[in-house]
Amino acid sequence: MNIKTVASLAVAFALIASACESENHRSAVYAEKCKESERKGFLEAAEQLCQSAWVDVDNDRLAPEIQSERLYYLGRIKRQLGKFTEAEPLIREALAVEDTVSGRASPVYGRLLIELSLVLAGQAKWVEGAAFLVPVLEIADRLPERERLAAANALKHYTSRLRDTDQAELASRFELKATELRAIKQNEAGQTD
Repeated sequence: MNIKTVASLAVAFALIASACESENHRSAVYAEKCKESERKGFLEAAEQLCQSAWVDVDNDRLAPEIQSERLYYLGRIKRQLGKFTEAEPLIREALAVEDTVSGRASPVYGRLLIELSLVLAGQAKWVEGAAFLVPVLEIADRLPERERLAAANALKHYTSRLRDTDQAELASRFELKATELRAIKQNEAGQTD
């Protein structure tokens, strides 16, 4: 290989790296704007921005934890918009990625389980959704405050539906954990006053 060929290859690799970096930067900007739009209540705009953050990039070049996060946000926005069947595969894929990143006992994995249970509840798949909440019972106390409250709400919501399907024992476990999680929140609120 001559010097000219080596120099040409170096320039080509630099351009490819620059394009990847630019693509990842653009994706990160979309992701941040998505979160901001969601906070402001502009869910349709958030959906488009999250979609761009995920689709406008070669996802294989993203770190797995970023892939998981982008899938989670897009799925969560779609759930809030009532697009449950679109949200489900996104959250399932995020779960698969997160399983390899942080494991099943992590708070992030727990957050994804809660989200999937909400997506399934939106499709009236109560029994299937309850199965995803069972592992949350074990890690719920370690979840950040926002996710603990989401877990408590999901568990409480599932309680009455499980009783309707003759799963009284599981319904009781869900109700007990929901009460415990709400008590933790109240205790924390009392300690900060």
